[in-house]
Amino acid sequence: MTQDLLDDSSRGYRLVGGQALLRLEAFDTMVDNPIEVLHTVMLDVGKALVKNLVRDDLNDQELDILQKLVRSYDSKGFKRKLSSSLRLRGSFVGRDYKIVLQQLPILLENMVIRRLVRMTPGFEAIKNCLGSLGRLISLIYISGITSHSHVYVQAIRCEYMQFKNCVLLHDGELRKMSTPKKKRATLHNTSKMHILCHLTEDIIRFGSPVFFYETEKGKQFNRFIREALFRTNRRGI
Repeated sequence: MTQDLLDDSSRGYRLVGGQALLRLEAFDTMVDNPIEVLHTVMLDVGKALVKNLVRDDLNDQELDILQKLVRSYDSKGFKRKLSSSLRLRGSFVGRDYKIVLQQLPILLENMVIRRLVRMTPGFEAIKNCLGSLGRLISLIYISGITSHSHVYVQAIRCEYMQFKNCVLLHDGELRKMSTPKKKRATLHNTSKMHILCHLTEDIIRFGSPVFFYETEKGKQFNRFIREALFRTNRRGI
């Protein structure tokens, strides 16, 4: 059947990526696909932290101050600016989180130094989470390593463990805020946090994580199989 799928061109249908996939002896979508950075880091872990910061750890006045700092942010090393309001975080896309997650650690530290924010245990915990995640994102978006790649992999592994510890402390503070009627969702036991622990394995196998920024687990596999079985590239099937 596989050979028929590869060779059948009598109807004018031409396979592309599916040809190589169907020649594989086996394919595991969890092992043979790299981690998808956009939905694992930006639109899941990072999005949850920004939501918790705005909802639980900043009052309206502090949020307005942070918003002004975000709009006026100016750095020679990072020229991109967030055009949306933090209050509209629900409509943020990946590039917005890529910007804000690298700016927030610096801006929150600035607010602490200038005493523009209340230093509560919850705020300190989430500030540490965002600081560690910001460093991890900076490592993830390195487009290539020309030498000493083992040092790069070790740096990501260490930063992930640091981030995980910060998340555990943050989740402990969330539990203190929880009530029987209003429970706070913790982050450390989510599927995306677990997937993130395999980041270094994927880097060793596939290369720099920035190259699989737009690769979603399973979707390419499903598309190739669908095209082979139904003789069409239509997505509605």
